[in-house]
Amino acid sequence: MSESYRLVVDNERRAIARYRLAVANGEAINYSVLCRSIPCYRNTFAQVVKRWQAAGEPDTWPPPIDAEPVHEMRTTPTVAENATVQPSPDIYKAFLEFAKIHGLPIQASTQVAAQLEPPHKEKPKAPAFFTPKKFTRVAFLSDIHTPFENRLAVRVMFDFLADYKPDLVLMAGDVFDFLEISDFDKSPSRITTLQDEFDEGRYIIRAIDEICPNVDFLLGNHEDRLQRLINKNPGLFKLRSLDIKRAAELPEHWRVHPSQTHFKLGKLTALHGDIKGVKSAVHPARTLFQKLKRSCIFGHFHRFGNHLDTNYDGEIRGGFANGHLSDISRVTSWVTCPDWQEGLSTISLCEDGGFAVQQRLIVNGRLITEGKEYTL
Repeated sequence: MSESYRLVVDNERRAIARYRLAVANGEAINYSVLCRSIPCYRNTFAQVVKRWQAAGEPDTWPPPIDAEPVHEMRTTPTVAENATVQPSPDIYKAFLEFAKIHGLPIQASTQVAAQLEPPHKEKPKAPAFFTPKKFTRVAFLSDIHTPFENRLAVRVMFDFLADYKPDLVLMAGDVFDFLEISDFDKSPSRITTLQDEFDEGRYIIRAIDEICPNVDFLLGNHEDRLQRLINKNPGLFKLRSLDIKRAAELPEHWRVHPSQTHFKLGKLTALHGDIKGVKSAVHPARTLFQKLKRSCIFGHFHRFGNHLDTNYDGEIRGGFANGHLSDISRVTSWVTCPDWQEGLSTISLCEDGGFAVQQRLIVNGRLITEGKEYTL
């Protein structure tokens, strides 16, 4: 046996031994891995192809599979450790045939296999199609404080909602102010009656009902003043005329929820925001999110803000603070220039509970959103 042929046989023994070790260890071996293990395999398979073509020495090949593997030391590797070796088609065919003869598993190289396959005609690209999902469009309104509403901001809000066409309007509290029955001092410039508030708010109720009759009304801390008044005067218990739905002449199909209600919108919780234990906050969105430990949207603080949080499992949650629609010059008798912002929020709610919150800021009676300007 010539020395060159012995080299071929020894390398074939190494290949068989390497394969059997890989099978025992549950590895997947392909041509690139084989060449990184023993660099001279590529030359070996090249000689195998030539030998098959010449049909040389068929009686002594292939070598016995129980032969002891020959170990060699690699000093100057010819293939980078992380490189992907791409053999020519004829050598790759020899490699596949070699594995088939010895019953060895093989992980084919997709790039080389593509070279062996006949070329395919390029198919015309199909137009992109996105599976439609049902979204609910929710308008989130809070802190109008009738009869001290900002009429300009309210009318701009109506114009926007007429275009937005919400599926649900969530009135999240403090739609009425109820100053007359509050425990705070009353300014002479703000003296009205409870009936005046109900009468003033009637145009807001009618306009919202025309835009979207599907309304949920969450009572806020200002509406709760009426219930506190009743609680202090047992003679008023069960007086139907003091029911807020009847007193404010709300439409019968509107749903009214008591103070402190948490309204579930998929994975988002909506509430007024007057949580017990939280009197004030520099960053309301962050404060209430940390208090509730869930995604939430709320009003009460008259200040836009948001806070996002990614938990250990990679879930992104957030707190979203809504603005207000009141007239600052008439509501704030205790502070000159509060850190408040006017506006509303909208929520795109997916059928699987996913959501996106959009905060719509109104500045000086001007709302710019969705490529359009709303103003009077």
